[in-house]
Amino acid sequence: MRLEGRSRGLTDLPEPSWDDVSRAAEYEPWTEPVLRLDSALPVDANAEVVLRVLDGLDRR
Repeated sequence: MRLEGRSRGLTDLPEPSWDDVSRAAEYEPWTEPVLRLDSALPVDANAEVVLRVLDGLDRR
């Protein structure tokens, strides 16, 4: 398999096994509010998004 045969040459990080990959696929759904920023937008636009999200968290 492709995963088992690859070598990235990273001495400090072992290559993942299929067990590692399958365990990583098990996750709990995210239940907290999500902050999504768009790096294509100007900083001011993203700052407005952050402030709106923070304002909404304050009202919870």
